[in-house]
Amino acid sequence: MALSVVDRIPTYPGRVTLTLVSGNTYTLARADEPSVVGTPINKALFDAVEVEIDAVAPMVFSNKVVATGDWGADTTYTGWPKRASVPCTGALNTMVPTVSFAPADIATQSFAPFSVSYDGGVYIYARATPAASITIPSIVFVKVVT
Repeated sequence: MALSVVDRIPTYPGRVTLTLVSGNTYTLARADEPSVVGTPINKALFDAVEVEIDAVAPMVFSNKVVATGDWGADTTYTGWPKRASVPCTGALNTMVPTVSFAPADIATQSFAPFSVSYDGGVYIYARATPAASITIPSIVFVKVVT
């Protein structure tokens, strides 16, 4: 459910009423006569915003190991004949993944500059099966917000 916040639309912007309390102390009250009251800015609003932010917060996975046996033949993308599935619990095929390989692996291997999410993980691609297992330091999934 998307959070709906409505702007206040005052008939007389900035108009206030000052009521003398005592001495030089006054109470200030809005007197702008809004045609639309709008969403109150209060704790409930900020709590709702926090829930919305949590709903689209990125999912982060660290130090995922991909063994040489995890790679298989794949013809989906020309020039990237090897694919490995990297399980990431909670990932969805509608999410956008960013896979950050270790610098040493980038320098010595030929990994595709893209990845594809699936329900439960991410596919990574390579020109050839790596000679040894690799550890991916970081995989981040971001939900697509429409």
